[in-house]
Amino acid sequence: MSATLYQLIKAAGIACAAHESDLYIPDNEATRAILSGFPLQQKNASRFTNEAEPHKGERWIDVPFAYDPFWHARGMK
Repeated sequence: MSATLYQLIKAAGIACAAHESDLYIPDNEATRAILSGFPLQQKNASRFTNEAEPHKGERWIDVPFAYDPFWHARGMK
């Protein structure tokens, strides 16, 4: 079984956040490189300016349906 986007982000020690099933990751070279290995998620991703402390004002990426703990809690992965 291949690692998920969320698993690779966590393994790389990259900060992340979530809302429901959406995974939020910083928009930087490392996250873009990881995201490039997931064409569908990359296509569906959108960028936004984070409004939450401590990352207020930073550019982040919203990846729909990629937050594994949401699905694990529902027994769906």
